[in-house]
Amino acid sequence: MSICTITSKNQMTVPADLRAALHLKPGDRIRFSPMDDGTYRVEKAEGLDALRGILRPATPLSRDDLDRLIAERRGR
Repeated sequence: MSICTITSKNQMTVPADLRAALHLKPGDRIRFSPMDDGTYRVEKAEGLDALRGILRPATPLSRDDLDRLIAERRGR
């Protein structure tokens, strides 16, 4: 059984045996899936799941900001 400790920055280190079992490398992502019995399944996030959260949502622009941005780009 592997045990993780949560740091004061809410981060955790995945134990070496679990990293090896999941074939994890630095930069990989893992997914925690809730199960019906209240436990969680831990698995390597692959495919599109690995990309989730990489991009931040765009900040909405006001109509005036959008018009100003268009005018700036046309002027180039």
